[in-house]
Amino acid sequence: MSKHRLIAALFTLVLMFPLTATARAANLSSDSLRRATSFRTSLGLRSDAGSVAAVESNPSASRKYGVALLPDEQSDIDERVAMDGKIPSVIDAVRDEPGFAGAYIDQAAGGVLDLATTGNPDDLAAKARMQLPAGLAVRVRSVS
Repeated sequence: MSKHRLIAALFTLVLMFPLTATARAANLSSDSLRRATSFRTSLGLRSDAGSVAAVESNPSASRKYGVALLPDEQSDIDERVAMDGKIPSVIDAVRDEPGFAGAYIDQAAGGVLDLATTGNPDDLAAKARMQLPAGLAVRVRSVS
């Protein structure tokens, strides 16, 4: 083997070793990384490739929701789940308001209750806040 080929082969090995070592250490399939990335993105959690791989390979991470979560992430998701049962009363309180146009939970924004109205957003927000449980954020927007 020529000197140049040997140097090129060694250079290639040096470049590839960290990638293969990381993948081997994490022992993660591309499907599990894709699923974890999708889950984390939908909930507004860090979802860049390095973060996902690091959390997924963390042996102390919780897997309560099917993907690896750090303790603070787990706590945040638990709080959102606990809030789910309280949201219908807020929606019921504003459903018959003039201009009410719908509601959804914006998970990517941290579990914010998003209310839409064709009427006055301030009026709908005031009515919603009267029923709003502590810890639940609400956003009211005007739609046409």
